[in-house]
Amino acid sequence: MSSTSRPISSRLSVERIAYGVVPLGIALVAIAYLSAGDPGIRFDLQLTAPEVGRRGHSIGLRSFFVVSSERPEPEFPAVPVRVSLLSGSEPMATTTLEPSASGDVAGAIVIPPSAPASVRLRAEVAYDGENIAIERSVRLDDAPPNLVATPRRTSPLQRFRVLERTGTSLDLAFVNGGCVPGAPCEMSIEGADDELDWIISGEPGFARIERVGNRLRGDFLGPEGEVRFAGPAEERRLARFRVPVIQRGIPFRASVREAKLMLDVELMEPTHASLDLFCEGRWIYAATVNLRDGTNHPDIPVPEQQCRVQLRPDPFSLESATSFLLPPTMETQALHGLEDPIALPMAVRSRDLAEIQAERKQRRLRWLLAMSLALGALIVVVVLARRGIRASSEAQKIMDGFDADRAVPSTLLSALGVLVPILLVLFVFLAAAILLLSKGLF
Repeated sequence: MSSTSRPISSRLSVERIAYGVVPLGIALVAIAYLSAGDPGIRFDLQLTAPEVGRRGHSIGLRSFFVVSSERPEPEFPAVPVRVSLLSGSEPMATTTLEPSASGDVAGAIVIPPSAPASVRLRAEVAYDGENIAIERSVRLDDAPPNLVATPRRTSPLQRFRVLERTGTSLDLAFVNGGCVPGAPCEMSIEGADDELDWIISGEPGFARIERVGNRLRGDFLGPEGEVRFAGPAEERRLARFRVPVIQRGIPFRASVREAKLMLDVELMEPTHASLDLFCEGRWIYAATVNLRDGTNHPDIPVPEQQCRVQLRPDPFSLESATSFLLPPTMETQALHGLEDPIALPMAVRSRDLAEIQAERKQRRLRWLLAMSLALGALIVVVVLARRGIRASSEAQKIMDGFDADRAVPSTLLSALGVLVPILLVLFVFLAAAILLLSKGLF
C-alpha cells in the first residue's frame, strides 16, 4: 500500500508545483514587462556639430543638457560638457565647453592635421551620479562646401524683390547686419551718383528714410519696409527694394583686431546673444556673448578668409539672426542682409539613442514574454495530458479487476513525469531572465 501511494503522492506534488509555479511565473513575467514599459529617460544631451570638417581647422560646437522633471518646463543645469575627437577609441583632441547664461554650452575643437578621413565626436556629461554621452561622426574634406545664397525667408506679409531698373545700377547693403524694428537701420548705396537729384522714400506709415551721402538711414516701424529710388524725370524710378525687417534681431557691426573678433552692438537688450562664425562656408566657432558692455571683445580667433558672423538673441531663433561679413567692404556687404541666414546642422540627442535601446530591450522582452507564455501553456497541456493518461490507466485497472501486472505505469506516463519537472525548471529560468532584463542587469 505504501509502495503505490508514494508514486501517486509524488505525481500529485509535481502537479501542485506546476499549478502554483505557472500562474506565478506568468504574473511575474507580466509585471516585469509592464514595469519595463516606460524607459524613464530623464536626461537628454544634445550635440550640434558640422558633419564635414577640415584638417588643421576648428569646427563649431553647441550643446544642451536637458533634465526632465515633474514640472512642465524642462531644466537646463549649468554643467560643463566634455567633448573628445576620437579616431577609433583613441582621443585626438579634447575640450571642455563651459555653460553660459542662455542654458547652452558653445565653443570649438581643432581637428589635427594627421586626422584620418573619418572621426567621431563624443560629448559627455556627469550629472546626478550618471554619465550621459552622445557621439556623431565627422567626415573630413578639404574642399569648401557649395553654399547657394537664397533670399531671406520672410512672413507671408513680407517679400523681397528688385523691380525695374533703368539707368544707373544700384546695390543696397546693410551696415549693421539687417534692419530691426525700433532701431535705426543704416544702409549703403553702391552706384549712387551724388550729382543726380535722388528721391528716396520708404513704405508709407511704416518707414522713414533719409539720405546722407551714399548712405541711407531708416527707421522701420512695421514688419516690413520698402525703399524706393527715383531720379530725374527721364529716370523716374530706378529701383525699388523690399526690405525684410528682422523681428527680435540685433543690429551690430563686426571687425577684426589682432586676429580677434570685435563686436559693436548698439542695443542693450537682450543681455546675451548666440554667436556663430562661418568662414568659407564652414562653421568654425560658436559662443554665447555678453552684450551689456556695448563693445564686446570675445576671445574668438578669426582666420584671414571671407567670414560671416551671425548673431541671434537665443540659440533657437534662426529667423531672428542678423549677420555681418568680414572684411566689411561694400562689395561683400551688398545685398548680404537680404540673404537667408546659414542654418546649423541638426543636433544628435542622447534621448533618441536611449529610446532606440529601450525599444530593442522591449522587443527582447516581448519575445521572452511570448516564449514564457508558450512554455507555460505547454506545461499545463503536459500536466493535463499526464493526468488524463493516469486517470485512463486507473480506470483500466478497475475494469480489469486491479490486475497487479497493470500497476506499472506506461512508458508515456513515465516520460511525461520526467518532462514536467524539466519544463518547470526552464520556465523558472526564463521568468528570471525576463526579470533581470527588465531591470537592465544584462
